[in-house]
Amino acid sequence: MDNLIKISSKQGSFDTTGNKSLVDFEISGNSGVYDLSRSYINVNVKPNADSQQNTGAIFNLALKLDLDSTVKNYVYPTSALVKNASMFSQMKGKVEDLRKVDSLRTNLSVYEKNQGELANQLGGLSALDMDHTFNTQPSAQLQRIGSEPSRNVGHDIRIPLSSVFNVAQTDSWDTARLGNTKIHLEMNFDKLSTELTETEATWANATDYLGVPYNYMAVESLSNTVLVTTAIYEDDEDIPWYVNMPVTIGGTTGTTAGGQGASAAFPQMDDLIVESIVRNPNNTLTLTFTGAGAGVASQGILAGGLPAGDSLYNCIVNFEQKIYPANPLGIVGNVVINSVELVAHINDSGSAPPLISYTTFLSEEESYPSQNTINKYYAIEPACKSVLLAFTAFGAVSRDLLNKYRLTLDGHEITTRAVVRGGSIHQDLVSKTFLNRGQRFHSINEKIFTTDAGITNGNSGGSDCFMIMIPVPFKNQIQRLGIELEADSGEVLGGQHILYKEVARQI
Repeated sequence: MDNLIKISSKQGSFDTTGNKSLVDFEISGNSGVYDLSRSYINVNVKPNADSQQNTGAIFNLALKLDLDSTVKNYVYPTSALVKNASMFSQMKGKVEDLRKVDSLRTNLSVYEKNQGELANQLGGLSALDMDHTFNTQPSAQLQRIGSEPSRNVGHDIRIPLSSVFNVAQTDSWDTARLGNTKIHLEMNFDKLSTELTETEATWANATDYLGVPYNYMAVESLSNTVLVTTAIYEDDEDIPWYVNMPVTIGGTTGTTAGGQGASAAFPQMDDLIVESIVRNPNNTLTLTFTGAGAGVASQGILAGGLPAGDSLYNCIVNFEQKIYPANPLGIVGNVVINSVELVAHINDSGSAPPLISYTTFLSEEESYPSQNTINKYYAIEPACKSVLLAFTAFGAVSRDLLNKYRLTLDGHEITTRAVVRGGSIHQDLVSKTFLNRGQRFHSINEKIFTTDAGITNGNSGGSDCFMIMIPVPFKNQIQRLGIELEADSGEVLGGQHILYKEVARQI
């Protein structure tokens, strides 16, 4: 049975304005031996969205971190929620002091976790399920069959302490020897926002196993409020609809007695809500709608504004757009941060070694004019095991128009020729660096995914995300590292990077 304690942050309130993003914890001295490798920071949040147009609508909202200047919905590790971090021992002083934790941990996670591990991470910011077209987000309790209302709830973001501090990989943090332990975090709460996961655009390529588009509907009857899906849904998890979902219905009319041409558009109905979903014997679905758009002019869901003499049946049969998630007008999304606490595990043995060996990262940021070739030299501190170079011109995600690079250490070439990004020598350096770090990498794809990966079906390859990794001989003296970077032909480098130097420590 787990023995744990929950330690509330010294700050009592948090928000996304940027003014309430500091978090402080204190583990009391002489309170026991802690297993920091199993301890984590728990951030309880609730994404909300209200629409002026769709009263009573529930939205399947993904949390996103805006840590990249161009792409806003990358699937980040939860540690990316931490911008800067420090840890102090009453008896030993500063243990770790880390800058740009978000960039370091985001880019390391590309190598440390494969696609499946990303999809199944516990307490993640958002859901990524490559096996299903639509992902139910952690904050949404969606009812895809029946009439029970869906709802938005709070969910826990779990940040393993060991994903922030390397020293937290220990299972024997002895507060009798180390005294009070203070943890100070600067969080990226101001970068938190919500994203609609289901829109007309995300449905463009969504089909059932027979290739029938999910948004195609067949005529049930001339009912005011009922339509039947054309697509077949054998798995409830593949059903894109849910109770309280806001939808839009639109399309084109067929040839009619009123003389209207086949390509004529009729008005979209934007204020509809799914009221109930019933599975039919053939695994199609019957959807019942409510809202101001339902039953217009007593002719049916789609009847409002149709030319005189038009057949509702022909309208439905000749749909081009059919039905799709509404993109509501006046939608306002926000994230409420309910609480932040440290969940600390107690080491039941009560014993601890007299010495803890760990590593920490020293960072060095560089800015320079954008140009095709860059040469830089760095002093590498004693007891360094590895060096990681992240390109940060676009934000936390390391990417740039890098073609190849050369490395020297104390004036000697590390490789016999220029290293092509993504080539075999580049991959060999990654492998050797992880070996130096005493870890195994789980992926060499150098890709980062977005929250709509499962929806688009075309995003399974992910986006480029890479680091230059340099295994460094362990020496008790300063070493001189030279780095030469060359951009793709006719291109320039972004002009910003961070050098992370991993050095050994003892406490």
